[in-house]
Amino acid sequence: MLLAGLTSRLDAATSLNTHALVVHTPCLQSLHLLSNSKQSEIGRIEGTTPQGITLAPSAEGATTLTQHTCSPSGTLTVSVRSDVSLTIDDAGTTNITLEDRTGPTFIHAGSGTLTLGKTGELGLFSDSSGPITISTLAESARIRSEQSAPVTITTIAAPALALYLGGSASFTAGAGHLKALEITSASTKDAVFHGVTDVGMFHVQRSGGISVDKVTGALATERDGSGKIISDAAAPAPSVRADKANVLP
Repeated sequence: MLLAGLTSRLDAATSLNTHALVVHTPCLQSLHLLSNSKQSEIGRIEGTTPQGITLAPSAEGATTLTQHTCSPSGTLTVSVRSDVSLTIDDAGTTNITLEDRTGPTFIHAGSGTLTLGKTGELGLFSDSSGPITISTLAESARIRSEQSAPVTITTIAAPALALYLGGSASFTAGAGHLKALEITSASTKDAVFHGVTDVGMFHVQRSGGISVDKVTGALATERDGSGKIISDAAAPAPSVRADKANVLP
């Protein structure tokens, strides 16, 4: 499978790594993670800190941002170095906005909204319903939405993407180019990529379809469900020859 080692690399990046931030804030109203390539700290809280929030080194060596008591009306802004490894291990109900990053990111999304800017390497998992929006997918990614979270990407300019959809999750991506795209859909909703991939591997297991504008190279498809696989959605419709000549009066 494509990107088989991505998740393990992302996990390893946060283990015994002093250049890593681990975030556990499952019940804030909102969390805004700013991006700062010049600051010396891994993370820095900006403005008011909600009750029960700590930002400190952990025994494993990473810096941890932890919510010890639930404050569903609390808002938190943290400035994060853009090149460090970032793990959001349980987003919970928190609405999260994450600005442009170059470092690897792993996110366990929740029922709140998740909005990402430009991404570095990305591992994203959702077993909930919160909508996921990514401005620009700029590096290889593995995205898995198992329940009903819709995934929307504005632009893709990345080497590879491996996508899994389950439940009633959907996927929509605008213009872009990939060297390799792997989609497995066990969803009742569609996966649509309005772009081009050099290599395509598509597997439909339920009624949700897969549609890609163009695959320029190797293509492998498998259908175990009723969903359609369209690998040339941008191709012009075939011309229809009239059986009879139209006669003008």
